[in-house]
Amino acid sequence: MKIVDSVIAVIYVIAMAVLFFLRDCAKDLPMGILALAVTVVAVVCMVLQNRKRETKRARA
Repeated sequence: MKIVDSVIAVIYVIAMAVLFFLRDCAKDLPMGILALAVTVVAVVCMVLQNRKRETKRARA
């Protein structure tokens, strides 16, 4: 899962960089939505990982 975390972090940084360069562009809204979507996916992955860890600890 560390690979997934790394990929999500890289995508987030790229999206933020693109958003910074296009801040005065007509594509602000789609890029903002993309950045929000990436953030939501990262949070969902984090929550799922924490649940998996908790269930593994409860089983042990």
